Amino acid sequence: MRLKWHMYDGIIHRIIHRIICICIMIFVCTSCDYNKSRVKSDLEHFIQQNILIPKNMICINCVDSLINKSPETKSLKYVIYIDESLCKECVIKQLDRYKDIYDDPNVELIIIFSQSSTEIQSLMSILKNSNLTVPIYIDYNQEFELLNKDMPDDYRFHYFLMDFDGRPLFVGDPTSSQRLKNLFQKVVQKYSS
Repeated sequence: MRLKWHMYDGIIHRIIHRIICICIMIFVCTSCDYNKSRVKSDLEHFIQQNILIPKNMICINCVDSLINKSPETKSLKYVIYIDESLCKECVIKQLDRYKDIYDDPNVELIIIFSQSSTEIQSLMSILKNSNLTVPIYIDYNQEFELLNKDMPDDYRFHYFLMDFDGRPLFVGDPTSSQRLKNLFQKVVQKYSS
């Protein structure tokens, strides 16, 4: 009798294990679908917005130049918005990847760090020690977030190309894959004067 229960115990254990695995797979699959539909919905909403760039930000040009200014007025702008939730040092280490965009005569590269007043000194110190050659804008009043309240929290929407009127034309990081880089270049060619 004891042998039979042990045999059933193993079968029951395997059935419970399979049920748990199936539940986990269903959860993963449905949550991925939910995330995909949410990203799609956020994207559809985002590309209908007009993104506003703050007028007064601290600009660190090249290595040492500090001035209070707004970005230039080229027809296309590639914006990288870094809020306080991201690691400043990690992002700064990767900003050289955008040198090709900075050198493109049709696109203005706008890198915006949105920082609270208590974090600005730390950020400026990190930037000065980084020897970056691209302009960095520091949004010390966190105006970007105030002007663009409907911007998704998802960091993937914080990398985008927009036209002169502030309409997003391309969303994503063209340095993350060759496919995105090719798509980015096609969009720039299409919308360049």
